[in-house]
Amino acid sequence: MALPPVEATALCMAAARALETQQPKRLFDDPLAEALAGPQGFEVYEKMQSCLPGHSLHTPSTGISIRTRYYDDALLRAVNELEIDQIVLLGAGMDTRAFRLPCPNAIQLYEVDQPCVCEHKESVLRDLDVTPRCSRQMVAADLEFDWVTPLQKAGFDRTRPAAFIMEGVLPYLPEPAIPELFAALGEVASAGSWLGADMASVEYFDSEMAQPFLRMWQEMGCPLHSGVKDPVVFLANFGWQGSAVQIGDPDASFGRWGTAPRLFAPATPPYYFSISTRQSAPATE
Repeated sequence: MALPPVEATALCMAAARALETQQPKRLFDDPLAEALAGPQGFEVYEKMQSCLPGHSLHTPSTGISIRTRYYDDALLRAVNELEIDQIVLLGAGMDTRAFRLPCPNAIQLYEVDQPCVCEHKESVLRDLDVTPRCSRQMVAADLEFDWVTPLQKAGFDRTRPAAFIMEGVLPYLPEPAIPELFAALGEVASAGSWLGADMASVEYFDSEMAQPFLRMWQEMGCPLHSGVKDPVVFLANFGWQGSAVQIGDPDASFGRWGTAPRLFAPATPPYYFSISTRQSAPATE
């Protein structure tokens, strides 16, 4: 099935992960990505790559590969060090961490996304006949509306800490929807929960080099809306305390960024990667 423009970005990300998986010195292994991307995913990926000079459909995206590996590592640290047994992927798309990461069997992982994304993904996974490494539950819900109720109905326990990931989500949301999303997150994230969220920097939108990408997404019907000046302050406004790193920093490079074509000046990378631990009181009924 063909997905609408915004949802099709999930297929594009799967195409990027499939291409990284083909590399001899890959940063991660995602054997399900190619099937999940399908022809539509590679078509969108080619449009994205066409914004790069000397682009190639067969070349993985450095930024997406680094982001994926970064969150792989960060999520496993959070689960092991904070003794978390619930994971929630908000805007999960074609994410396959439930199948490819060495999560403890006791982990309950919830994937929240649009109903059409869930339907497409489950159809492909059924055809592949694969088994997740942990307990996995799809939750069909729109992040711009009530996703908390479906999440709790699926079995999520708001009284226990959880690890939340919003990967490639915030830049696509209209600005008015972001405070509502974080307010809903505050309802279910008890003390000791962990959050990983990437967001575009203000400099990204001002960069001349970024304009082809922004125009492409706009023409596709899935525009990026706005960035932030300081992700630590941004998250603190919603009750999260932590730190942020940027692509190219020692903890977010993996030997790739220095060898990749730099489209952005060192001080203006395309994304912030933020990790925070909630310091407020536990959520209450």
